[in-house]
Amino acid sequence: MKITVPGKISSLIFLILVPLIFCGVSHAETGYVSDMLILTMRKGPGSNFNVVRTLRSNTVLEILEKGATHLKVRTMEGDEGWVEKQYITRETPKTILIDKLNLKIMELEKALKASEASNASFSSSADTVAQKYQKQIAELAASLKASQTGKKVLQEKNINLESAVNKLKTAMDTLKSSIESGGLITENETLKKEVKELTQKVNSLTASGDEPLKTGMIKWFVSGAGVLLAGWLMGKSMTGSRKKSGRLLS
Repeated sequence: MKITVPGKISSLIFLILVPLIFCGVSHAETGYVSDMLILTMRKGPGSNFNVVRTLRSNTVLEILEKGATHLKVRTMEGDEGWVEKQYITRETPKTILIDKLNLKIMELEKALKASEASNASFSSSADTVAQKYQKQIAELAASLKASQTGKKVLQEKNINLESAVNKLKTAMDTLKSSIESGGLITENETLKKEVKELTQKVNSLTASGDEPLKTGMIKWFVSGAGVLLAGWLMGKSMTGSRKKSGRLLS
């Protein structure tokens, strides 16, 4: 079968046009119906073709093919047809931009409210923790003050106890001197009275139960003083009896 020259030319034209058609489809642009009330989409590039549908302003269109005065487009719903080129714009319409901006504002406001709620919750928790620590600090300060006050009271009691011990030592020294000098009976009564008074004072100072070690030492010291007193009295009595017996024998 022979191919004529016109057939070769037709085949060549077909091979050239097919890539151009598919190239135009693969690089489709996005267009929008410009500011007009209604735009007619037709089956072909001219007013003599049947109407496919009508398009309102801001309708998004995919541009499939470009002609001299018309564009072949596809809607988001999949409808295809031709529209007049002069009524299609590549710029996003202001109304769509405004809607997008309003949506973005709503998202930001929502995020802001969530952030404020989170900050309020954190602030409340921080206040609670701060109040807790302030209360603990106040309690520790009160405890420290009470401890310092108690320490001062104990120091005063210790001073009084030490004074009582010193007085008791002085009384014992006086007792010893009196026994040695012979003024036994008078000093004995005086010393008994003083020891009794000092013992009462010591008991009064230690009534609260503080400083058990010093209290025991003082009571031991008082008891020792009593024993020493009794020993001195007994020894003195025996000495006096021996002297009297010696005088009678002589």
